[in-house]
Amino acid sequence: MRKDYYKVLGVPKSATKMEIKSAYRKLALKFHPDKNSSDKAHQRFVEINEAYAFLSNENQEKIPVFEKTAKDNTDHSDELLKKRMEWARNYAKYKKIKEDNIAEVSFHEIQNSKLGWLIPLFSWLSILYALILFLDFQVLSANLYPVDCDFDYSIYSNGTVVMSLTGIEEDNIDYDEFAIDVDRVRELNEAVRINSTIFCEFTPILNQEVFLSFYINEKKVKLLNYHSSYSIFYIYIIILLLPLITIFSKGPNIVYILSTYFLSSIVFFAEIIITISLLF
Repeated sequence: MRKDYYKVLGVPKSATKMEIKSAYRKLALKFHPDKNSSDKAHQRFVEINEAYAFLSNENQEKIPVFEKTAKDNTDHSDELLKKRMEWARNYAKYKKIKEDNIAEVSFHEIQNSKLGWLIPLFSWLSILYALILFLDFQVLSANLYPVDCDFDYSIYSNGTVVMSLTGIEEDNIDYDEFAIDVDRVRELNEAVRINSTIFCEFTPILNQEVFLSFYINEKKVKLLNYHSSYSIFYIYIIILLLPLITIFSKGPNIVYILSTYFLSSIVFFAEIIITISLLF
């Protein structure tokens, strides 16, 4: 328990600095060891100096109050933080319950509407479409036709050289413009120089001109046609396989709801664009 320093100096708590100083001088003079030789004088002199040092220091009185306030503020902050965390947890629970309810209602609405059978059908058709493109471009053997190549012009924006192709054995085949990477023209020129037969490869299903192929030193070289729709083949595959998200997420959840209403629409229009690019 802290000493009552006002009582030590014999002044009221309302005493001014001047009154405190005056009281100190009187007592210090009275109990100074040089003036007072009693046994208790020394201890009394120490207490007087301690009291004066404390009361004459303006900051001393504020320290206990400050410490208490800081503690109170800390307690208050901790309590407020706990309340906010509790509120955040409750809000998260409420939000999840709300989302789950919305998802469940939306899921049952989808299942009881035409979308209930239309979306799965559309999803599997899209995946089948991707499989057909994969077989056409990557698995099945291409149809090869020997051709002659004539360089027409360059497209500097994408770094390609455009050529016109003419059939050597088949005159009834219509060849579109064929564009190859400008950095690979050297390989084509080498094939012409050594009289290697140059073939134009057509996909077996959709009949797309996809490659020029030839042999150099018994090694097969294939040059992709950048004017072919299959030049962005992997983008097509990724888009067409997006309905897998709808299939695997089926259930009363937000992912399925969003994929049903938005992803399916995007893929549907993408399929139309892909089909037009492949057929025309």
